[in-house]
Amino acid sequence: MASIFKKNITNLISGIIFLAFGFYRLYQYLTLGTDAASSPIRLVIALVFFGYGIYAIYTYFKKLKEEQA
Repeated sequence: MASIFKKNITNLISGIIFLAFGFYRLYQYLTLGTDAASSPIRLVIALVFFGYGIYAIYTYFKKLKEEQA
C-alpha cells in the first residue's frame, strides 16, 4: 500500500513541476514575441510539458478517487 501512495505523490509532484515549467516557457514565448529565444521548437516543448503536467495531476486525482472508493 505504501508504494501506491509514493507513486501518487510522485505523479502530483511531477505534474506540478512540469505544469509550472510549461507555463513559464509559454509566458516567456508570449512576452518575448519574435525574439531569437522564442523558437517554434521551444513552443512545442512548452506545450508538451504543460500537457504532461495536466495529465499527471489528473492521474493523481483519478487514482486517489479509486483508492477511496
